[in-house]
Amino acid sequence: MSVKMISWAFQQKVSSTEKLVLIALADHANDEDFTCWPSLNHLVKKTSLCRKTVWKAIDKLVGKGLVKRVNDQTKRSTVYYLIGADVTSDRY
Repeated sequence: MSVKMISWAFQQKVSSTEKLVLIALADHANDEDFTCWPSLNHLVKKTSLCRKTVWKAIDKLVGKGLVKRVNDQTKRSTVYYLIGADVTSDRY
């Protein structure tokens, strides 16, 4: 869990659905490179949103430059990179 990224996620000007998904991703992000790889099913359970809604929210976050999504074929999973924030500053 990255407390810095959760704090960053709360500050983003996005819809409530997008913010919930972004916070869920941030809750899984590591502190070194702010990556995470929760399954879509896990995000659905964590957010109590339907699968299609979570997927659309992730698409919008990608479009806004807050998240990068990469399919890792070797692990057969998706890796999410939380981007767009200076999380090294002292304001977090």
